[in-house]
Amino acid sequence: MKIWFLLLLIPFLFLLPHWVPDGRLIKNSQIKRMSIGDAPINELLKNYKAENGLDGKILTDYQYLGFLPDLETYYEYSPSDQSEFIEKFNDPEVGYALVKDHWWSSEVHEYIFTLINEKKIQLIFELEPSIGNGRYYFVTTCHGVCK
Repeated sequence: MKIWFLLLLIPFLFLLPHWVPDGRLIKNSQIKRMSIGDAPINELLKNYKAENGLDGKILTDYQYLGFLPDLETYYEYSPSDQSEFIEKFNDPEVGYALVKDHWWSSEVHEYIFTLINEKKIQLIFELEPSIGNGRYYFVTTCHGVCK
């Protein structure tokens, strides 16, 4: 008796995906992708892009950015605890940086805050993450070498 029930269930399992529209599956997937990593950071980045647009890549060691819908194309990875970060920060294609002060080197910390204090770059937002240590800082860059 149980075998007949399973045999009747098998065609239903193959037909089920045809009853769910592709658009609904894609939308649900994008909603779930926005919750990876630190959801409040993802939401702030998404809202900033929606309200202001983005005119360059986002330099960061926040690896989840590479998987967020509509933001993954702006992702430029660089650990903020290495001196190469400053070189990449001055790349004309990089328009923003998302850094976490728990991980950055003292050289990167001093460089970014000097530029903020001299009003050469703008601090867009800072946020203490829901998990982990430190604070996230989202800043503009000079779109090239800051002078």
